Amino acid sequence: QSASVLRRPYVLLELYTAVQAKVPIVGVALTAGEAAFDFDGAGLFLEGLESTLDAANPGSSAVLTKAGVRLADASRVLASTVPHVISIALNQGASRNVLNATLADIVEACRAAKPLA
Repeated sequence: QSASVLRRPYVLLELYTAVQAKVPIVGVALTAGEAAFDFDGAGLFLEGLESTLDAANPGSSAVLTKAGVRLADASRVLASTVPHVISIALNQGASRNVLNATLADIVEACRAAKPLA
């Protein structure tokens, strides 16, 4: 997850589809620099998706609408699930040993992942 990931309509569509289909989601959040993911901001963004999406990325709501997903539905589903995914922190500037350990954590999380409720 990066600072702008939830502004991308195809990411939102993929997340919405995954939640609806009960596909496990494993979050990997960037923790350093300008691209660092803002967990608090993400929840607020998703709660107000009907007004925040096009303000952040004009025309994005049309992608969801064209795919048959109402913004109100996407907002409700994603705001109630995605912020609760426990993400693995990825410090892209970390040492090779730390990155290797993080990669092992990601692999294990993928193996153990369960669908969101």
